[in-house]
Parts: sequence; structure tokens; C-alpha cells
Amino acid sequence: MFELSKEILQETQCQVMKPEEARAVGFDGLPPTPTDRAVFYVAVSQRDARWILNACEANPNVSKYQMHEVG
Repeated sequence: MFELSKEILQETQCQVMKPEEARAVGFDGLPPTPTDRAVFYVAVSQRDARWILNACEANPNVSKYQMHEVG
């Protein structure tokens, strides 16, 4: 399971969402969700993006991640 520390959640004010939650708040055009793995979307300010990327790299439960800027 992908989890961010309480410190990261508080400091970045990021929003961790499942695909259906991301679509519900307006993220359109998301790819179909694979059935063989869990997918999460993390909305975070550009200022804190590196912090989230570092947390993903350090998490043994994360096998793949991608970063996309949203205007």
C-alpha cells in the first residue's frame, strides 16, 4: 500500500487519491485503471513535487511512478 508520512501530508498539503476520486475532482483523461495493481494520484504544488518523488523512490511498495504537470 502506498502511504505518505504524516509529516509529508501536513507539510505539502498534498492530496492522495484513487483513480475514481481523481476523476470526481476533475482530472479528466486518466488512463484505464489496471486490475493487477493499485494506482494512486498525488496532487501537490510544484514547489513540493521533489519531496513526493523522493518519497516514491524510497517506498518499497512503489514499483512505478510518473510525474505530470497540470496547468
